[in-house]
Amino acid sequence: MVRTFLISAIAMAVLCGTAFGQQQNEKGAKVGQVAPDIEAKDWILAAPGDEVPSLVRLRGLVVVLVFWVSWHDGAEVLLPYVNMYANNPRVGTTGGIFTIGVTDADYATTEPLVRKKQLFFPVATGVKKAAEDYGFDSNWGVVVIDTEGKIAYKGQPQDMDAWLSQVVDQLKKSPPWRTHPTEARKVVRLLGDARDAIKGEKYATAATAAKEALERSVSGDRLRSEAMAMIDLLDLIGYERLSKVNAAVDAEEYVRAAEICRQVERRFRGLDVYLDAKRRAEALSKENDKFKLQWDQYTDESKAFAMYTDAREAVKQKRVGEAWELLSRIVNNYPNTEMAEHAQQMIDRMMKDPVVWGHVTDFQAKGARDFLAQAKNLKDAGRCKEAKALYERVMKEYNNSIYAEEAKNEIAKLPC
Repeated sequence: MVRTFLISAIAMAVLCGTAFGQQQNEKGAKVGQVAPDIEAKDWILAAPGDEVPSLVRLRGLVVVLVFWVSWHDGAEVLLPYVNMYANNPRVGTTGGIFTIGVTDADYATTEPLVRKKQLFFPVATGVKKAAEDYGFDSNWGVVVIDTEGKIAYKGQPQDMDAWLSQVVDQLKKSPPWRTHPTEARKVVRLLGDARDAIKGEKYATAATAAKEALERSVSGDRLRSEAMAMIDLLDLIGYERLSKVNAAVDAEEYVRAAEICRQVERRFRGLDVYLDAKRRAEALSKENDKFKLQWDQYTDESKAFAMYTDAREAVKQKRVGEAWELLSRIVNNYPNTEMAEHAQQMIDRMMKDPVVWGHVTDFQAKGARDFLAQAKNLKDAGRCKEAKALYERVMKEYNNSIYAEEAKNEIAKLPC
């Protein structure tokens, strides 16, 4: 119902009927022909440092041209919905669609409208010839151009269902093989970050950047091939290290063998070699008790490290209560690990900051009170051992709070 109303509102505002749109389709460049390029007096929102958008250079993307006129305020109604569709992740920049606004209005008239409607796609201003080339006598129109640079559809802006369907159809018939320029700039930056990380042997960082570059680029694009090559290189580095495990086991150097598996797990997380390192360590643990002894120690280190990483991320997002809980678990559950010392140091820093510790105590209060209430219910129900287990949990997990003392006193009153 809402969508129908919006389309109707656009139709009324534009003052152009469908029949008139069909009449115009018979003029100018026709469906199936190569789309004429846009010659504009000025451009708004063309990316800094880039040349102005060219339909020839945009081949490989599905391009949508939206024409509107200076003498009518229909664009006030139309453009927010064009902006909405163009910003949709499925059909916007990450989907391989490039939208261009085209108007006969000059820069001075158009720029305030672009700013007011918060548009982010490039807009060609002072355009007259392009509207004639496409057969839009009224300067109102929408054109969908396929990845080969040919016109796939011509119509009117108010026929949103029609031209949006054409966009979707083109994505299915001929998927974009070029990454949108906005995304391409991000991919280039990510690949640069990955290269720098590899040079510094920060392989986990490199893998994260390379995988994001892969997700942002489209199949068939050179940038996607570069991202895949980067991931393959990281896997190759990891497998070269993992290949030394067998020699270490044969030499009965179990500490070294477990360390290699752990380093590959930690430094190549998210890659194929990471999964193979886990499988190799699990298999060796079943086959060799001496390796298992070393690996179990490293498993605790890995768990503590993962929790510590999550705690640091929680601090960045100002979720200090959750961070404190994770740090406390490291200290209590993995006291013999290297991360336990770092976790305790972070807890100590939290306690010295009154504001931070205030958030922590608020978080403590909620969790501890919930456990104490549950324990009381269990006690009243005659489930003494379960109540005692919860009180002991409060004493362990909230040992720096007043709730630990309350739990201790309640345990003393239990009949079991």
